[in-house]
Amino acid sequence: MDGFNFKCLVTVVQGSNATSWLYFLKFLGLTPAFSSGTMTSIERLGVYRKHKSYSFIGNENLENDGLFNYDTYTANPFDYWGHDDEPATALWQKNSEVKLYDVHSHALEAIDVNGNYASTQMDKKQEKVLATVANANYEEFIYSGAENWDGVSYARNVQVGNGTVVPVSHTGASSVRLETDERGLLFTVDALTLGRTYRISVWTDSPDGRLVYRVGSGGGVSELPNQYSAERQANGWYLLQADFISPFGEGDGVFYTFYCQSNVGTAHFDDLRFHPIDATMTSYVYNEWGELEYILDANNIYTKYEYDAMGRLAKTFRETFEHDAVWASNIDYHYKSDQDLTFQGDVAFSRLDYNTYNLRVDFDPQGSGNYSSVWNIGGTTFNRSGNSISYDVSSEGNKDVIVQITDNNSGLSFMAYDRIYFDICPTPGTTLGSYCEVDSDGCYTTWVITRKADGLCGEYLERENDDTVCNNNGNLSCAQ
Repeated sequence: MDGFNFKCLVTVVQGSNATSWLYFLKFLGLTPAFSSGTMTSIERLGVYRKHKSYSFIGNENLENDGLFNYDTYTANPFDYWGHDDEPATALWQKNSEVKLYDVHSHALEAIDVNGNYASTQMDKKQEKVLATVANANYEEFIYSGAENWDGVSYARNVQVGNGTVVPVSHTGASSVRLETDERGLLFTVDALTLGRTYRISVWTDSPDGRLVYRVGSGGGVSELPNQYSAERQANGWYLLQADFISPFGEGDGVFYTFYCQSNVGTAHFDDLRFHPIDATMTSYVYNEWGELEYILDANNIYTKYEYDAMGRLAKTFRETFEHDAVWASNIDYHYKSDQDLTFQGDVAFSRLDYNTYNLRVDFDPQGSGNYSSVWNIGGTTFNRSGNSISYDVSSEGNKDVIVQITDNNSGLSFMAYDRIYFDICPTPGTTLGSYCEVDSDGCYTTWVITRKADGLCGEYLERENDDTVCNNNGNLSCAQ
Protein backbone atom coordinates (compact mmCIF):
# COMPACT_ATOMS: atom_id res chain seq x y z
CA MET A 1 0.00 0.00 0.00
CA ASP A 2 1.64 3.23 -1.05
CA GLY A 3 2.22 5.93 1.53
CA PHE A 4 0.51 8.71 -0.41
CA ASN A 5 -2.73 6.81 -0.87
CA PHE A 6 -2.65 5.45 2.64
CA LYS A 7 -2.38 8.96 4.08
CA CYS A 8 -5.08 10.59 1.94
CA LEU A 9 -7.70 7.88 1.43
CA VAL A 10 -10.15 6.25 3.82
CA THR A 11 -12.46 3.49 2.54
CA VAL A 12 -15.44 2.22 4.50
CA VAL A 13 -16.96 -1.13 3.48
CA GLN A 14 -20.37 -2.01 4.92
CA GLY A 15 -21.86 -5.22 3.65
CA SER A 16 -22.22 -4.86 -0.12
CA ASN A 17 -21.50 -1.10 -0.18
CA ALA A 18 -18.19 0.75 -0.12
CA THR A 19 -17.48 4.47 0.20
CA SER A 20 -14.13 6.22 -0.11
CA TRP A 21 -13.27 9.53 1.59
CA LEU A 22 -10.39 11.69 0.40
CA TYR A 23 -8.95 15.03 1.44
CA PHE A 24 -6.74 15.49 -1.60
CA LEU A 25 -9.60 16.68 -3.82
CA LYS A 26 -10.09 19.70 -6.05
CA PHE A 27 -12.05 22.49 -4.43
CA LEU A 28 -13.01 26.12 -4.96
CA GLY A 29 -11.65 28.42 -2.28
CA LEU A 30 -12.80 31.73 -0.83
CA THR A 31 -9.41 33.26 -0.12
CA PRO A 32 -8.08 36.04 -2.40
CA ALA A 33 -5.76 33.54 -4.09
CA PHE A 34 -8.80 31.64 -5.33
CA SER A 35 -11.12 34.61 -5.98
CA SER A 36 -11.10 33.91 -9.71
CA GLY A 37 -12.95 30.65 -9.09
CA THR A 38 -10.12 28.51 -10.48
CA MET A 39 -10.22 24.87 -9.43
CA THR A 40 -7.33 24.18 -7.07
CA SER A 41 -6.00 20.79 -5.94
CA ILE A 42 -4.58 21.13 -2.46
CA GLU A 43 -4.14 18.93 0.58
CA ARG A 44 -6.38 19.93 3.50
CA LEU A 45 -5.29 18.01 6.57
CA GLY A 46 -8.14 16.58 8.56
CA VAL A 47 -10.84 17.51 5.99
CA TYR A 48 -12.02 14.28 4.42
CA ARG A 49 -14.72 14.52 1.77
CA LYS A 50 -16.73 11.77 0.14
CA HIS A 51 -15.07 10.69 -3.07
CA LYS A 52 -16.53 7.50 -4.60
CA SER A 53 -19.23 4.99 -3.76
CA TYR A 54 -19.55 1.37 -4.92
CA SER A 55 -22.04 -1.49 -4.70
CA PHE A 56 -21.40 -5.19 -5.01
CA ILE A 57 -23.60 -6.26 -7.94
CA GLY A 58 -22.89 -9.96 -8.37
CA ASN A 59 -20.62 -12.94 -8.09
CA GLU A 60 -19.79 -15.52 -10.73
CA ASN A 61 -20.28 -18.25 -8.11
CA LEU A 62 -23.97 -17.51 -7.65
CA GLU A 63 -26.11 -20.63 -8.23
CA ASN A 64 -29.49 -20.74 -9.97
CA ASP A 65 -31.24 -20.89 -6.60
CA GLY A 66 -29.67 -17.56 -5.65
CA LEU A 67 -27.22 -19.10 -3.16
CA PHE A 68 -23.46 -19.60 -3.22
CA ASN A 69 -21.75 -22.96 -3.50
CA TYR A 70 -19.71 -23.18 -0.34
CA ASP A 71 -16.96 -25.23 -1.98
CA THR A 72 -16.38 -22.90 -4.96
CA TYR A 73 -17.30 -19.54 -3.39
CA THR A 74 -14.86 -16.70 -4.01
CA ALA A 75 -15.29 -13.67 -1.76
CA ASN A 76 -14.32 -10.97 -4.32
CA PRO A 77 -13.47 -8.53 -1.55
CA PHE A 78 -13.32 -4.80 -2.14
CA ASP A 79 -9.63 -4.15 -2.91
CA TYR A 80 -9.65 -0.51 -4.05
CA TRP A 81 -7.05 1.58 -2.25
CA GLY A 82 -5.65 4.10 -4.73
CA HIS A 83 -7.50 7.39 -5.08
CA ASP A 84 -7.36 7.20 -8.90
CA ASP A 85 -7.64 3.40 -9.15
CA GLU A 86 -10.67 1.18 -9.62
CA PRO A 87 -11.42 -2.18 -7.92
CA ALA A 88 -9.74 -5.14 -9.54
CA THR A 89 -13.07 -6.87 -10.21
CA ALA A 90 -15.98 -5.50 -12.23
CA LEU A 91 -18.36 -7.03 -9.70
CA TRP A 92 -18.02 -3.82 -7.68
CA GLN A 93 -20.00 -1.15 -9.54
CA LYS A 94 -19.09 2.51 -9.13
CA ASN A 95 -22.32 4.39 -8.37
CA SER A 96 -20.95 7.91 -8.06
CA GLU A 97 -17.82 10.01 -7.87
CA VAL A 98 -17.53 13.58 -6.60
CA LYS A 99 -14.80 15.42 -8.48
CA LEU A 100 -15.11 18.97 -7.12
CA TYR A 101 -16.18 20.59 -3.85
CA ASP A 102 -16.27 24.07 -2.40
CA VAL A 103 -14.72 24.85 0.97
CA HIS A 104 -18.07 24.22 2.69
CA SER A 105 -18.14 20.68 1.23
CA HIS A 106 -20.94 21.37 -1.25
CA ALA A 107 -20.47 18.93 -4.14
CA LEU A 108 -20.01 21.02 -7.31
CA GLU A 109 -19.22 18.30 -9.86
CA ALA A 110 -20.12 14.62 -9.79
CA ILE A 111 -20.44 11.60 -12.08
CA ASP A 112 -23.26 9.05 -11.83
CA VAL A 113 -23.29 5.31 -12.43
CA ASN A 114 -23.54 5.84 -16.21
CA GLY A 115 -20.66 8.29 -16.37
CA ASN A 116 -22.91 11.33 -16.80
CA TYR A 117 -21.86 14.60 -15.21
CA ALA A 118 -23.98 16.80 -12.95
CA SER A 119 -22.71 20.17 -11.72
CA THR A 120 -23.77 22.93 -9.37
CA GLN A 121 -22.81 26.61 -9.23
CA MET A 122 -22.95 28.37 -5.86
CA ASP A 123 -22.96 32.10 -5.20
CA LYS A 124 -19.68 33.86 -4.53
CA LYS A 125 -19.97 33.25 -0.77
CA GLN A 126 -20.74 29.58 -1.47
CA GLU A 127 -24.00 29.81 0.48
CA LYS A 128 -26.83 29.52 -2.08
CA VAL A 129 -27.28 27.48 -5.24
CA LEU A 130 -27.34 29.73 -8.32
CA ALA A 131 -27.56 27.08 -11.04
CA THR A 132 -27.56 23.35 -11.67
CA VAL A 133 -26.88 21.45 -14.88
CA ALA A 134 -27.20 17.83 -15.95
CA ASN A 135 -24.86 16.33 -18.55
CA ALA A 136 -22.11 18.94 -18.24
CA ASN A 137 -19.01 19.34 -16.12
CA TYR A 138 -18.34 22.40 -13.98
CA GLU A 139 -16.23 24.20 -16.59
CA GLU A 140 -18.92 23.90 -19.28
CA PHE A 141 -21.64 26.11 -17.81
CA ILE A 142 -22.03 29.56 -16.25
CA TYR A 143 -24.93 31.60 -14.90
CA SER A 144 -24.96 35.22 -13.81
CA GLY A 145 -27.78 37.51 -12.84
CA ALA A 146 -26.73 40.96 -11.71
CA GLU A 147 -27.23 40.51 -7.97
CA ASN A 148 -24.52 40.10 -5.32
CA TRP A 149 -21.83 42.06 -7.13
CA ASP A 150 -18.95 42.68 -4.72
CA GLY A 151 -17.39 45.53 -6.71
CA VAL A 152 -14.98 43.17 -8.49
CA SER A 153 -16.93 40.37 -10.14
CA TYR A 154 -19.87 38.03 -9.90
CA ALA A 155 -19.65 34.29 -9.19
CA ARG A 156 -17.52 32.34 -11.68
CA ASN A 157 -15.50 35.54 -12.25
CA VAL A 158 -18.12 37.11 -14.54
CA GLN A 159 -17.06 40.74 -14.97
CA VAL A 160 -19.22 43.88 -15.18
CA GLY A 161 -16.74 45.33 -17.69
CA ASN A 162 -17.68 48.83 -18.90
CA GLY A 163 -21.18 48.42 -17.53
CA THR A 164 -22.95 49.83 -14.51
CA VAL A 165 -25.05 47.79 -12.05
CA VAL A 166 -28.48 49.44 -11.84
CA PRO A 167 -31.84 48.61 -10.11
CA VAL A 168 -33.61 47.57 -13.33
CA SER A 169 -34.08 43.86 -13.87
CA HIS A 170 -35.61 40.95 -15.72
CA THR A 171 -35.44 38.91 -12.50
CA GLY A 172 -34.16 39.85 -9.07
CA ALA A 173 -33.18 43.42 -8.27
CA SER A 174 -30.43 44.42 -10.70
CA SER A 175 -29.07 44.33 -14.23
CA VAL A 176 -25.98 45.62 -16.02
CA ARG A 177 -26.48 48.79 -18.08
CA LEU A 178 -24.37 49.27 -21.21
CA GLU A 179 -24.15 52.24 -23.55
CA THR A 180 -23.21 52.14 -27.26
CA ASP A 181 -20.28 49.75 -27.89
CA GLU A 182 -19.71 49.16 -24.17
CA ARG A 183 -19.04 45.57 -23.07
CA GLY A 184 -20.34 43.88 -19.95
CA LEU A 185 -21.04 40.52 -18.27
CA LEU A 186 -17.76 39.16 -19.65
CA PHE A 187 -16.65 35.61 -18.93
CA THR A 188 -13.95 33.27 -20.22
CA VAL A 189 -14.10 29.50 -20.83
CA ASP A 190 -11.31 27.20 -21.96
CA ALA A 191 -12.29 23.63 -21.09
CA LEU A 192 -14.92 23.00 -23.76
CA THR A 193 -15.48 19.75 -25.65
CA LEU A 194 -14.31 19.69 -29.26
CA GLY A 195 -17.28 19.78 -31.66
CA ARG A 196 -19.88 20.13 -28.90
CA THR A 197 -22.65 22.71 -29.36
CA TYR A 198 -23.10 25.29 -26.59
CA ARG A 199 -25.96 27.72 -26.09
CA ILE A 200 -25.50 31.23 -24.72
CA SER A 201 -28.52 33.34 -23.81
CA VAL A 202 -29.25 36.61 -22.03
CA TRP A 203 -32.22 38.91 -21.48
CA THR A 204 -32.02 42.54 -22.65
CA ASP A 205 -34.53 45.38 -22.80
CA SER A 206 -33.14 46.65 -26.11
CA PRO A 207 -33.47 45.09 -29.59
CA ASP A 208 -29.98 46.49 -30.22
CA GLY A 209 -28.36 44.36 -27.51
CA ARG A 210 -26.05 41.65 -28.77
CA LEU A 211 -23.92 38.66 -27.68
CA VAL A 212 -20.31 38.74 -28.87
CA TYR A 213 -17.27 36.46 -28.49
CA ARG A 214 -13.54 36.49 -29.13
CA VAL A 215 -11.12 33.56 -29.56
CA GLY A 216 -7.93 33.96 -27.53
CA SER A 217 -6.48 37.26 -26.40
CA GLY A 218 -5.75 38.67 -29.85
CA GLY A 219 -8.42 37.04 -31.97
CA GLY A 220 -11.08 38.90 -33.89
CA VAL A 221 -14.43 39.81 -32.38
CA SER A 222 -17.45 37.98 -33.77
CA GLU A 223 -21.15 38.56 -33.18
CA LEU A 224 -23.04 35.33 -32.56
CA PRO A 225 -25.53 34.74 -35.41
CA ASN A 226 -29.34 34.60 -35.34
CA GLN A 227 -29.57 35.65 -31.70
CA TYR A 228 -32.36 38.27 -31.86
CA SER A 229 -36.02 37.51 -32.49
CA ALA A 230 -38.86 39.98 -31.93
CA GLU A 231 -41.06 37.00 -31.03
CA ARG A 232 -38.93 36.17 -27.97
CA GLN A 233 -40.17 39.19 -26.02
CA ALA A 234 -41.82 39.31 -22.61
CA ASN A 235 -42.78 42.41 -20.67
CA GLY A 236 -40.38 44.64 -22.58
CA TRP A 237 -37.39 42.24 -22.36
CA TYR A 238 -35.94 40.28 -25.31
CA LEU A 239 -34.34 36.85 -24.97
CA LEU A 240 -31.16 36.75 -27.05
CA GLN A 241 -29.84 33.25 -27.67
CA ALA A 242 -27.34 31.70 -30.03
CA ASP A 243 -25.57 28.37 -30.50
CA PHE A 244 -21.80 28.01 -30.65
CA ILE A 245 -19.89 24.93 -31.83
CA SER A 246 -16.50 24.66 -30.14
CA PRO A 247 -13.74 24.28 -32.77
CA PHE A 248 -11.21 23.44 -30.05
CA GLY A 249 -11.21 21.08 -27.10
CA GLU A 250 -9.83 20.94 -23.59
CA GLY A 251 -6.07 20.84 -23.63
CA ASP A 252 -5.71 22.78 -26.90
CA GLY A 253 -4.71 25.90 -24.97
CA VAL A 254 -7.46 28.00 -26.57
CA PHE A 255 -9.90 30.09 -24.56
CA TYR A 256 -13.02 32.03 -25.51
CA THR A 257 -14.28 35.30 -24.09
CA PHE A 258 -18.02 35.99 -24.32
CA TYR A 259 -19.74 39.25 -23.42
CA CYS A 260 -22.80 41.43 -23.95
CA GLN A 261 -22.71 44.62 -25.97
CA SER A 262 -25.04 47.46 -26.92
CA ASN A 263 -24.81 48.27 -30.62
CA VAL A 264 -26.87 51.46 -30.31
CA GLY A 265 -27.95 53.42 -27.23
CA THR A 266 -28.68 52.11 -23.75
CA ALA A 267 -29.34 48.43 -23.07
CA HIS A 268 -29.76 46.49 -19.84
CA PHE A 269 -28.67 42.85 -19.59
CA ASP A 270 -29.72 40.20 -17.07
CA ASP A 271 -29.77 36.42 -16.56
CA LEU A 272 -26.77 35.41 -18.67
CA ARG A 273 -26.38 31.65 -19.24
CA PHE A 274 -23.89 29.39 -21.04
CA HIS A 275 -24.18 25.59 -21.25
CA PRO A 276 -24.10 22.66 -23.69
CA ILE A 277 -27.27 22.56 -25.76
CA ASP A 278 -27.83 18.94 -24.73
CA ALA A 279 -27.45 19.75 -21.03
CA THR A 280 -30.48 20.74 -18.96
CA MET A 281 -29.80 23.87 -16.91
CA THR A 282 -31.82 25.53 -14.14
CA SER A 283 -31.01 28.87 -12.44
CA TYR A 284 -32.17 30.40 -9.16
CA VAL A 285 -32.63 34.02 -8.03
CA TYR A 286 -33.19 35.08 -4.41
CA ASN A 287 -34.72 38.21 -2.90
CA GLU A 288 -33.15 40.44 -0.25
CA TRP A 289 -34.38 38.14 2.55
CA GLY A 290 -32.82 35.05 1.00
CA GLU A 291 -36.16 33.65 -0.21
CA LEU A 292 -36.24 31.90 -3.59
CA GLU A 293 -37.94 34.44 -5.87
CA TYR A 294 -37.34 33.14 -9.41
CA ILE A 295 -36.50 29.81 -11.05
CA LEU A 296 -35.29 30.00 -14.65
CA ASP A 297 -36.00 26.77 -16.54
CA ALA A 298 -34.07 25.03 -19.32
CA ASN A 299 -35.22 27.72 -21.78
CA ASN A 300 -34.25 30.65 -19.50
CA ILE A 301 -37.96 31.38 -18.82
CA TYR A 302 -38.82 32.24 -15.23
CA THR A 303 -41.38 31.17 -12.68
CA LYS A 304 -41.81 33.87 -10.03
CA TYR A 305 -42.71 33.17 -6.40
CA GLU A 306 -44.43 35.76 -4.18
CA TYR A 307 -44.58 35.54 -0.40
CA ASP A 308 -46.93 37.09 2.13
CA ALA A 309 -45.88 39.26 5.07
CA MET A 310 -45.28 36.12 7.16
CA GLY A 311 -42.82 34.70 4.63
CA ARG A 312 -45.18 32.03 3.30
CA LEU A 313 -45.51 31.24 -0.39
CA ALA A 314 -48.65 33.02 -1.62
CA LYS A 315 -48.62 33.18 -5.45
CA THR A 316 -46.69 31.98 -8.46
CA PHE A 317 -46.43 33.56 -11.91
CA ARG A 318 -45.12 32.08 -15.16
CA GLU A 319 -43.32 34.12 -17.82
CA THR A 320 -44.60 33.69 -21.38
CA PHE A 321 -43.81 35.31 -24.71
CA GLU A 322 -47.50 35.66 -25.57
CA HIS A 323 -48.90 37.16 -22.36
CA ASP A 324 -45.84 38.33 -20.37
CA ALA A 325 -46.06 37.01 -16.77
CA VAL A 326 -49.32 35.16 -16.11
CA TRP A 327 -50.77 34.03 -12.80
CA ALA A 328 -50.14 30.31 -12.24
CA SER A 329 -51.31 29.52 -8.71
CA ASN A 330 -52.50 31.02 -5.44
CA ILE A 331 -52.18 29.63 -1.91
CA ASP A 332 -54.56 30.62 0.89
CA TYR A 333 -53.75 29.73 4.50
CA HIS A 334 -56.51 29.19 7.06
CA TYR A 335 -56.09 28.71 10.79
CA LYS A 336 -58.72 27.72 13.30
CA SER A 337 -59.14 26.75 16.93
CA ASP A 338 -61.04 23.57 17.64
CA GLN A 339 -62.52 25.07 20.81
CA ASP A 340 -64.15 28.49 21.11
CA LEU A 341 -63.56 30.11 17.71
CA THR A 342 -63.99 28.33 14.40
CA PHE A 343 -62.77 30.06 11.27
CA GLN A 344 -65.35 30.15 8.47
CA GLY A 345 -63.80 32.10 5.60
CA ASP A 346 -61.34 34.60 4.25
CA VAL A 347 -61.12 38.23 5.22
CA ALA A 348 -64.36 39.76 3.90
CA PHE A 349 -64.45 43.37 2.79
CA SER A 350 -66.90 45.99 1.56
CA ARG A 351 -66.64 49.64 0.64
CA LEU A 352 -67.99 52.27 3.02
CA ASP A 353 -67.19 55.34 0.93
CA TYR A 354 -64.82 56.48 -1.79
CA ASN A 355 -61.62 55.61 0.15
CA THR A 356 -62.78 53.61 3.17
CA TYR A 357 -63.26 49.85 3.42
CA ASN A 358 -64.82 47.68 6.09
CA LEU A 359 -62.78 44.51 6.73
CA ARG A 360 -64.07 41.67 8.88
CA VAL A 361 -63.53 38.00 9.68
CA ASP A 362 -66.61 35.81 10.23
CA PHE A 363 -66.61 32.89 12.68
CA ASP A 364 -69.25 30.90 14.49
CA PRO A 365 -70.55 32.37 17.76
CA GLN A 366 -69.24 29.73 20.16
CA GLY A 367 -66.91 32.18 21.91
CA SER A 368 -67.67 34.73 24.62
CA GLY A 369 -68.41 37.57 22.21
CA ASN A 370 -65.70 39.65 23.87
CA TYR A 371 -63.16 39.79 21.06
CA SER A 372 -60.16 41.89 20.11
CA SER A 373 -58.23 41.89 16.85
CA VAL A 374 -54.79 42.88 15.61
CA TRP A 375 -54.66 43.79 11.92
CA ASN A 376 -51.59 44.09 9.74
CA ILE A 377 -52.55 45.77 6.47
CA GLY A 378 -49.74 46.34 4.02
CA GLY A 379 -47.18 46.32 6.84
CA THR A 380 -49.07 48.73 9.14
CA THR A 381 -50.53 47.37 12.40
CA PHE A 382 -53.90 48.36 13.89
CA ASN A 383 -55.50 47.19 17.14
CA ARG A 384 -59.29 47.00 17.31
CA SER A 385 -62.04 45.58 19.48
CA GLY A 386 -64.36 43.09 17.80
CA ASN A 387 -63.67 41.32 14.52
CA SER A 388 -63.75 44.21 12.04
CA ILE A 389 -61.96 47.40 11.09
CA SER A 390 -62.66 50.51 9.01
CA TYR A 391 -59.61 51.13 6.86
CA ASP A 392 -58.84 54.34 4.98
CA VAL A 393 -56.96 53.73 1.74
CA SER A 394 -54.11 56.13 1.00
CA SER A 395 -52.74 54.39 -2.12
CA GLU A 396 -54.17 51.91 -4.60
CA GLY A 397 -52.80 48.40 -5.10
CA ASN A 398 -52.58 44.88 -3.64
CA LYS A 399 -51.96 44.63 0.10
CA ASP A 400 -51.48 41.63 2.38
CA VAL A 401 -54.04 41.57 5.20
CA ILE A 402 -53.19 39.47 8.27
CA VAL A 403 -55.48 39.47 11.29
CA GLN A 404 -55.40 37.73 14.65
CA ILE A 405 -58.75 37.42 16.44
CA THR A 406 -58.61 36.75 20.20
CA ASP A 407 -61.36 35.77 22.64
CA ASN A 408 -60.49 38.04 25.55
CA ASN A 409 -62.23 35.75 28.07
CA SER A 410 -60.57 32.45 27.14
CA GLY A 411 -57.40 33.79 25.52
CA LEU A 412 -57.89 31.51 22.50
CA SER A 413 -57.15 33.01 19.11
CA PHE A 414 -56.75 32.26 15.43
CA MET A 415 -55.32 34.01 12.40
CA ALA A 416 -56.65 34.74 8.92
CA TYR A 417 -54.94 36.04 5.81
CA ASP A 418 -55.91 37.45 2.42
CA ARG A 419 -54.49 39.67 -0.30
CA ILE A 420 -56.90 42.44 -1.28
CA TYR A 421 -56.75 45.00 -4.06
CA PHE A 422 -57.70 48.39 -2.66
CA ASP A 423 -58.72 51.19 -5.00
CA ILE A 424 -59.84 54.77 -4.42
CA CYS A 425 -63.06 56.00 -6.01
CA PRO A 426 -63.66 59.59 -7.14
CA THR A 427 -65.17 61.67 -4.33
CA PRO A 428 -68.98 62.00 -4.30
CA GLY A 429 -70.26 64.59 -6.76
CA THR A 430 -67.17 64.53 -9.00
CA THR A 431 -68.16 65.14 -12.64
CA LEU A 432 -67.23 62.17 -14.76
CA GLY A 433 -68.54 63.52 -18.07
CA SER A 434 -71.62 64.91 -19.75
CA TYR A 435 -73.61 64.59 -22.95
CA CYS A 436 -76.73 65.99 -24.58
CA GLU A 437 -80.04 64.17 -24.35
CA VAL A 438 -81.36 62.95 -27.72
CA ASP A 439 -85.02 62.36 -28.60
CA SER A 440 -86.46 59.55 -30.69
CA ASP A 441 -85.80 61.50 -33.92
CA GLY A 442 -82.14 61.80 -33.11
CA CYS A 443 -82.40 65.49 -32.29
CA TYR A 444 -81.08 67.21 -29.21
CA THR A 445 -83.45 68.22 -26.50
CA THR A 446 -82.42 71.13 -24.34
CA TRP A 447 -81.25 68.87 -21.52
CA VAL A 448 -77.62 68.24 -20.57
CA ILE A 449 -77.02 64.87 -18.88
CA THR A 450 -74.09 64.98 -16.41
CA ARG A 451 -72.47 61.85 -14.96
CA LYS A 452 -71.57 62.27 -11.29
CA ALA A 453 -69.56 59.97 -8.98
CA ASP A 454 -71.55 58.44 -6.12
CA GLY A 455 -68.45 57.88 -3.93
CA LEU A 456 -68.67 54.07 -4.19
CA CYS A 457 -67.05 53.76 -7.61
CA GLY A 458 -70.47 54.03 -9.23
CA GLU A 459 -72.27 57.01 -10.74
CA TYR A 460 -75.61 58.77 -11.00
CA LEU A 461 -77.07 61.12 -13.63
CA GLU A 462 -78.17 64.74 -13.31
CA ARG A 463 -80.36 66.56 -15.91
CA GLU A 464 -79.97 70.29 -16.47
CA ASN A 465 -81.86 72.43 -18.99
CA ASP A 466 -79.30 74.33 -21.04
CA ASP A 467 -80.18 75.18 -24.66
CA THR A 468 -76.89 77.05 -25.09
CA VAL A 469 -75.07 73.73 -25.05
CA CYS A 470 -77.59 71.31 -26.44
CA ASN A 471 -79.23 72.91 -29.48
CA ASN A 472 -79.87 71.89 -33.07
CA ASN A 473 -78.33 74.92 -34.75
CA GLY A 474 -77.18 73.89 -38.21
CA ASN A 475 -79.26 70.71 -38.22
CA LEU A 476 -82.11 71.60 -40.62
CA SER A 477 -83.90 68.28 -40.03
CA CYS A 478 -84.45 69.10 -36.37
CA ALA A 479 -86.98 71.78 -35.40
CA GLN A 480 -85.92 74.35 -32.80
